Amino acid sequence: MTWFVLLLLVIGKAVGHGRETRREAHRPGASSRPVQDPVPSLIIAPTTPSYDISELVRQNQELEKDLLHAKQEIVQLKNKDTNRKENLAKYREENKAVQEDDTAKRQHKQRADAGKTRPVEAGTAIGKRRGKHKGAKGGGFKRPGSADRKKDWPLKRCPLCRASLAGINPTSHRDHFIIDLEQQRDGKDGRKRGMLHVITRHVIYRYRCPRCGKVVSKDLGWFKHRHYGVGMVAFMLRERVARHGSWAGIRETACHVFGEAHIPTIQACIDWVRRLEAPMAKVKAAFIDSIKASAYAHSDETGLPMDGKNWWLWVVATAHVVLFMPNASRGHEAIASIFEGYKGVLVSDFFSAYNMLDVEQQKCLAHLVVELKKIEHEASEKAANARAKLAEDDAMRAQAETSISGAAPKRRGGQPKQIEQLTAGNREEFAVDIEHGNKEFKQSSTIHDFFKQPFGNGPMGYKAPPGIRMAAAEAMALMHELIDTIRLEGLASKNIERLLKRLEKFDEKIFTYLDHEGVPPDNIAVERVIRYFVAQRNISGKFISPDVVAMESMLLSVYHTCKLNSVAIDGVLEDIIKDDAAAALNKLGLDSKHTPAPTPPPLLTLAPVCS
Repeated sequence: MTWFVLLLLVIGKAVGHGRETRREAHRPGASSRPVQDPVPSLIIAPTTPSYDISELVRQNQELEKDLLHAKQEIVQLKNKDTNRKENLAKYREENKAVQEDDTAKRQHKQRADAGKTRPVEAGTAIGKRRGKHKGAKGGGFKRPGSADRKKDWPLKRCPLCRASLAGINPTSHRDHFIIDLEQQRDGKDGRKRGMLHVITRHVIYRYRCPRCGKVVSKDLGWFKHRHYGVGMVAFMLRERVARHGSWAGIRETACHVFGEAHIPTIQACIDWVRRLEAPMAKVKAAFIDSIKASAYAHSDETGLPMDGKNWWLWVVATAHVVLFMPNASRGHEAIASIFEGYKGVLVSDFFSAYNMLDVEQQKCLAHLVVELKKIEHEASEKAANARAKLAEDDAMRAQAETSISGAAPKRRGGQPKQIEQLTAGNREEFAVDIEHGNKEFKQSSTIHDFFKQPFGNGPMGYKAPPGIRMAAAEAMALMHELIDTIRLEGLASKNIERLLKRLEKFDEKIFTYLDHEGVPPDNIAVERVIRYFVAQRNISGKFISPDVVAMESMLLSVYHTCKLNSVAIDGVLEDIIKDDAAAALNKLGLDSKHTPAPTPPPLLTLAPVCS
């Protein structure tokens, strides 16, 4: 903090001189003319002939130089991990091709081994297996040997002709096992006490109707062909979207908590996701209507590796809804239908696809601040490296002069390797690097300070009340004035030139938030949401089926929408699993006009087995 100490010394001298001048003015016989405070003379001009203006200018320049170096050191300290992260990213990128080649070899080996555990009949396509022949015992679900509970399902009337079955004995019965998870609660305070793994045996009796002669039995509705209850399905799906884990990891956790017996397979979980297509279509339509009615919406996109192809996951977020949409295109067509006729403000980054949308836009100023910080870091590092090289060369020259003038001290071992001194041309190049680095740092810091104002409490701040906040046109004029000033100084680098061109290109979309109450100047809201999928992508590596990814994206949309509205995900997710989209949307407080009220599929209450 040398610059700070020097600044205090100079200010202290100036203040001391001012006190002496005031004492001289109050002495007997002194003139009554007011004495001007000499502090401003540090930069403008001295008021007394006792100071040399050239000395003050030199001191001022020295302080400015020390202040600039101190700011650069602060920037380097804040970004001390940047180089490590860049080197790590570079290493991963260089080894990406090798890793992909190894993955392809492993997958090819797995495909080549398919079908070797069981003989394949002649005429079967390569890589395919025939199913079991008719009459063979089913495979997939392993029937439990015992159950925790039993539930009888007799019939009082024929479901076909409504004839009475009173006094008629059942001809036979069948057992249907349902495995579920129940939420345990304390009877006193209602607190949750964990989940219980329960197997229920449902005994379904068959009767022969005396009127129509048909063999009839109780219809379990939604549970008719399912072996797992709503609680188990909701638990597995929630673990997928909330903890962004792999299916194998989720199943391993379930086996560890509830035991390895009767835990659904990975394929069963994927099948559950596929079956959500009908209710999720209604939920998605309601989400899109909510986005179209919002005052502002955030949008962003990220990469989605889809079975060897580059897909994209688009995210649109409002104050009440979050919508994830996978698409093979990164063009504006992917979200054009959502923002057709949109009357609000779209907050996005500077990606060119958003420029094709006919909506009022606010560009993310946080992206600008991050880029300016990066330019500051690179400029400070460039100037610091050049100064270090010159300082090292100066030390070598001083050491060489010392060794010539006097005998060099003896040292044990071999002589150290002699480093050649810099030539005059090299020193001049480093001096130019220092000058350019300092200039680039000053210009980027000036722009950075300007664009920090939207996040403050001043007239340009987005949280400022309407009476204090300036208009977007005024802020735009100040920005152009700043750009003109920097251009008159001369642009320090191509980075500054590129940044100024971007500001001039999007000048009408930089300060839109000033004319709209509540609209933020950044896209951080959607950036935070998209991190969850990025974590999922890093774990999964790639995705195989577009249909499954579309349903998982909607599950992720429902989960984050529940968090946004402080709604419990359990009830909403269970309604969607039961194909009751209207109930799920009502819990989220959304309009359910896209979910017509036709009665959902029959769903028996198998209490207390299913939640």
